[in-house]
Amino acid sequence: MQTGEVFSNGDASFPCAVAAWATIDTHPTGLYAFTSASVDCSAIEAVGAGARSVGVRASGGRADMLIVPGGTAGPSRADSHFRGEIINDNTGALWLCVTNGTPGVWRKIAANETAGALHAISPVRVYDSRVPTPSPGALASGTNRLVSVASARDLTTGAVTTANVVPAGATAVFANLTIANTVSSGFLGVNPGGNTTLAASAINWSSSGQSLANGLLLTLDNNRQVTVIAGGGGSTDFVIDVSGYYL
Repeated sequence: MQTGEVFSNGDASFPCAVAAWATIDTHPTGLYAFTSASVDCSAIEAVGAGARSVGVRASGGRADMLIVPGGTAGPSRADSHFRGEIINDNTGALWLCVTNGTPGVWRKIAANETAGALHAISPVRVYDSRVPTPSPGALASGTNRLVSVASARDLTTGAVTTANVVPAGATAVFANLTIANTVSSGFLGVNPGGNTTLAASAINWSSSGQSLANGLLLTLDNNRQVTVIAGGGGSTDFVIDVSGYYL
């Protein structure tokens, strides 16, 4: 290890038990610790014993902390673990151990395939097939429509009133899907944008002239779009209102 300096028992002007930093680029590590012990141990242990102290404080210009990925996901491990341990597995999924054991009980915090945290917003309309823009007209059985949920729209004209109310990077939205002016009977399915395979229904109607609504969690494509698909023989107008997104 190559560091600048190490201080112990710091005075009031530099109140640190240990401080270390690196000033070279060949091995830029301020503090490095390694253990090869076979018993339960820690390479670094920090305890904030005072009422106003913290155990670890980390900050960085690029990131505050890096948990290096590698190894098996928590639930699939065969060794023992303690509550509070965090693992970043081979796929980049972040796991938290919530119960001691072998391997313990684990909860997934984040991963590429997870939706992320829910951000509740004041409800906004993002699409209405009954208004002039962006793509008016009822949806007939056997057809589909690509719909963006990124921006809030005027209730009367469909013009954008607030762009990117669902921000870039959002993976899903909590939405209310409403159908109106139904003809005959049928159903709508809603997929991530571009997926036209009809595998499940999101809302159903049984006769003409119905108005129905259903709360849904809708998965988005990378452009914050969904594909709405009609089946069952009839047709309907439809409306999408969003009250939250996952990011």
